[in-house]
Parts: sequence; structure tokens; C-alpha cells
Amino acid sequence: MKNLLLIPILLIGFISKAQSDTTYYKVVENYLDYNYLGGGITYDLDLAGYNMSIATLGLNGKYYNKKFESNVRWKHHFLEGDELFDNSVRSIYKKEASNDIELSFNYFFSIKKVKNDIAVTLSSSRNTRVITFVEANSSKRFGAELGFKKGVTFYNFGSHEFEPESLVGTPLFTPKAATYLNYSILSLGINKVEVEGLTIKTNKYGVKKVHSIEKVFAKMLVLVGSEFDDVLVTHEATDSTPEYSETYSVNGIDRLPIGFRVGYEIYSMGKRIDSGWSIEAGIDPGAGGTIVNNLAFNLKLMINVGKLF
Repeated sequence: MKNLLLIPILLIGFISKAQSDTTYYKVVENYLDYNYLGGGITYDLDLAGYNMSIATLGLNGKYYNKKFESNVRWKHHFLEGDELFDNSVRSIYKKEASNDIELSFNYFFSIKKVKNDIAVTLSSSRNTRVITFVEANSSKRFGAELGFKKGVTFYNFGSHEFEPESLVGTPLFTPKAATYLNYSILSLGINKVEVEGLTIKTNKYGVKKVHSIEKVFAKMLVLVGSEFDDVLVTHEATDSTPEYSETYSVNGIDRLPIGFRVGYEIYSMGKRIDSGWSIEAGIDPGAGGTIVNNLAFNLKLMINVGKLF
């Protein structure tokens, strides 16, 4: 049976007035229990008190089904804190770009269908997008997630003062110190996911499909392994001594063993290209002493190819 449908025009740019049109549609399919497998490239903006990375590229893979979701991500930092911070005390090792790999497994322990107004894009151009809202079923799922992340990151210690055993009572150095942290982090989280799967047929715009996954999440981060590289301190020449360098271990610094992240992700499957983005913020585990130095923010963009089945 065909239904009357009012289609609002969404204005973008310099379109000066709204228009409306009337067309017909029918729901061809409202299937929510589909499987999906895909992967591709990611761009990340990673900002933290200990490292600012504004050019991070990586790879990702995704799998969804009715009861289970899994993700794998790898990323490499090309422009980060070692070029943005003014640190004169560095790791004894040669510069190494930060990188990490992350695995996550999400089990949906509660699933229910709900009625929603699903946004469907009927056509788009440079300045205008024609959309409508179709009442249909969506799937609301609640999940429990287990994740593991391992990597190395540039780590700026901020205002922390180091006092080695050999120089008790005397600060080791006054300039800012930075090195690299090798870490392993276990994450435990909960999330709410809304899955849309809708196909309609219109008399003016043909067949249109919507398949998307929207997630709101929170997770606790537990530092299960960490090791800071030693630092190299260069002492300036004086009248009595030439310039010289010494290495010191900073691995004895107290750790902040637990952190957290909260965030939002939206992922859509297109006709040829799948895409999504996520945003999250929180406090990362790391060196103790100042929580402000472990404040973290991440914005991720994904461009993938994949298959529904």
C-alpha cells in the first residue's frame, strides 16, 4: 500500500527559502538483524595533557551481528607532542612515533525493537539535501564491552619534578621532561546501541536505504603494564666544566592506574562507501601526580568499504 509523504527540504549554504513537495513511498524492508563486515582507514585527532597528536592515520576493521560486535584498530602518529612541546629533557632512545593497536569485543545482553522516525536522504546536491522521516522499527541494544590496547606514546611530564636517589633534596632538572611510555591497557565498558535498517521505494527518487549504527558508551581503563624510557639530561658548559650528558631512570614515578572515557559514535553503511565518526573524552592512566596532565580528547573519522549480509 502506498502512503502520502511530506518531504521537507533541508537548507545548506545560502538557500534563502524552504520548499516542500509531496511524493509516494512504500516500505520494502525493515530488517534489523543484519550482519556487517568492513574495514578501511581512519584519521584521529588525539589531544592529551601528555601528548598532542594532530596527524594520526590508521586502519580499522569492524564486524557486527545481532548479538556481537568486534573492532580492531591500529594507528600511527605523524605529528605529535615531541614537535609541539618545548622539552629539553628527552628519552635516551632515538625519536619514535607513537603507535598503538586496540581490540574490543562487545556482547549485547539486551535487545528490543522500538518505533522511531528514521531519517532518509532522498537526494542531495552541493547546497541542498532532500530528507524525510519514515516511521519504522529500530533495534535498541545494551552491551558490555571488553577491550585491550597496547602501544607506545610520547609522554610529557608537565610540571613534575624528579628527585633521584643519588641527588636527594636536589631537583634533577628544571626544564620540562618528556620521554616515551610503553603501555598496556585493559578496558571494561557499557554502551547503548541503536541499529537502523530500512529500505523504501518512492515514485520520484527510486529505492533508498538506511543502515546505521549509533552508540553511546562509557568505559573504565585499567593500566596493566607500563614502562617509561630513561631520559637524557644535557648539562650546559660552565667556566670549570664542559657540556656533558647523563641518563636517569624515571620509571619509579607513581602511576595513575585507572582512568575512564565516555563517548559517542555514529556509523553508516552507504551504497559504495561506509563512513563514521566518533568523539570521546576522559582521563587516561599514566604518570601520577597531576590528573590534568592525563586529560584526554579524541575525534576519529572513518572511511571504509564493507558488506551487509
